[in-house]
Amino acid sequence: MPAGATLGAPRPRGGMKAPLGDRLERLVASHVHLAGPWPLITFRSYVLAGRHIIWRARQHRKGLDRRARALEAVPTPFWQIRAYNWSMGLIFAIGSFLFMLGSALALIPAGAWSPPEQVVNLVFFAGSLPFTCAGYMQHFQAANAGGFAIDPACAPRHRIAFIGWHPRSIGWLSTFTQFLGTIAFNINTFDTLLAPPWLVCPEP
Repeated sequence: MPAGATLGAPRPRGGMKAPLGDRLERLVASHVHLAGPWPLITFRSYVLAGRHIIWRARQHRKGLDRRARALEAVPTPFWQIRAYNWSMGLIFAIGSFLFMLGSALALIPAGAWSPPEQVVNLVFFAGSLPFTCAGYMQHFQAANAGGFAIDPACAPRHRIAFIGWHPRSIGWLSTFTQFLGTIAFNINTFDTLLAPPWLVCPEP
C-alpha cells in the first residue's frame, strides 16, 4: 500500500456520500506504509489519532518497543516480559555452549587425553535439549502473538495456544519449522547413544 493511503472501508461508487461510520473508519489510520517479503508483511507504519505507530513483526512477537506500538497502558503477557525473553536467550546460549564443547572434544587427537566417543555424543545430546526447550518458548511467543490490529490497545484477546496455526505469520512459520528441526536433532543425537557397534564407521 503506498504512503499516504488510509486503512478503512472502500469508497462507495456512483458519487454517493459514504455513511458517517465509513468516513470515520477511513480516518482511523493514515499515511500507511507496508513492507515485507511477499506475501508476508513484516513492517507497518501509519498515523493513528495523530500518533505515528511503527509495527514490526519481530517486536510484535516478542513484545518489544511497546511504546512505538502504543501499548504502554496495555498489560504485558508473561510470554513477552523481559525475564521470559532473557531466559529464552540464556537457554539458547547453554545449548550453543554444549555444542561448542562437544565439537572441541571431538577434535582432540586420539591418545591418552581423548574422551570416549559416548562422552562426546552425550554432550551433543545434552546440548540439543536446551535448544528444543528454547525453540518451543520462541514458538509459544509466535503462537500467541495475535494478529495485527490498527488500534493495538483494542486488539482482541485469544485463548492461549500451545502450537497455533498462523501460516501467514513469518514469525509463526520460522519458529514452527525451527522447533520441528530441534526435535529432529534430539532424535539424531540420541540415536548416536544407542547405535550398535556395526553401524559406527571405524576411524581411519
